[in-house]
Amino acid sequence: MKNVNNISGRSKIFRYSLISLLAGIFVSSLLFSVVVIDLKKEIRKPAEKTIYSQAVLAGEQYPVSPEDPSVVLNALQDRYRAVSKSVLPAVVEVNVVQVIKRQLPDFFFFSPFGDKNESGNEQEYKQMGLGSGVIVKKEDHKYYVLTNNHVVGEADEISITLNDGREFTAEPVGRDPRTDLALIMFVSEDDSIPIIVMGDSDSLQTGDIVFAVGNPFGFESSITQGIVSALGRKAEMGAQIADFTDYIQTDAAINPGNSGGALVNLNGELIGINTWIASRSGGNEGLGFAIPINLVRRAVADFMEKGKIEYGWLGVSVGDISEPRFEDLAADLGLSDKNKS
Repeated sequence: MKNVNNISGRSKIFRYSLISLLAGIFVSSLLFSVVVIDLKKEIRKPAEKTIYSQAVLAGEQYPVSPEDPSVVLNALQDRYRAVSKSVLPAVVEVNVVQVIKRQLPDFFFFSPFGDKNESGNEQEYKQMGLGSGVIVKKEDHKYYVLTNNHVVGEADEISITLNDGREFTAEPVGRDPRTDLALIMFVSEDDSIPIIVMGDSDSLQTGDIVFAVGNPFGFESSITQGIVSALGRKAEMGAQIADFTDYIQTDAAINPGNSGGALVNLNGELIGINTWIASRSGGNEGLGFAIPINLVRRAVADFMEKGKIEYGWLGVSVGDISEPRFEDLAADLGLSDKNKS
């Protein structure tokens, strides 16, 4: 009986120990599962919108949960808004007036008495023009606006309108038909008018996001978005388009009135001046072209310093060495005797 009781007691102790062990394992497993679930939730929790936006603006890359793609879209939208806010105040509307004199036939000026009208046979009329421009520099109270030469042309009157509606009279500083660039200037006591930040057009790559900013058809302060479609485009010979530069091609919407406006990158930096479009309809067909900003930098400096762009030329002329005017030159070259023979 003693042995039986000992065995029975030991069995009870073993059972209790086994039950306690299993209970401990079960509780531990349960707690571990809860911890793992919480960790998974924490990992899957999307980053806060503001934190992610700042990360994108800083050029960093963060993993984003596919469960919340709105984070990426909101960050991109924030960037678009930032570009628009910084660039629009630096892009202006350029309005020009050119006085055209037209010759009329003499018979319009004969008096009923047969005497010719002494007032002459010229009639003047005003031709209006519209384009865009970019504020690129400031010196004292003078603001310098870059635009296209074909916008300014031979204008007799030039005015610019800021994004906030203020209008100023402007005057030409310099222009160059070969590059289709022109610089105009207006004066303002307001020192808070923003100047656009120039980027680096050499760093552009096909596929980069860009924005075209200007005044298409007179709709002031318009901004459209696209990509860099191609680089290094050339104008066709005889196309009446400046061929002293290559062009950035973009599908961002560009229309009449956008000429002289800004092409900017995702950082809001000026990387081109919108200049022309290829179109069968006269409007946007996704083929816009801009002058690269790295070429524009030199033009601005030349306009401000000299009023024009100076080009270097290599002159070569061909003449007959036997002509009297080249007698000394022929002798120096040892060719005089040969020519006489």
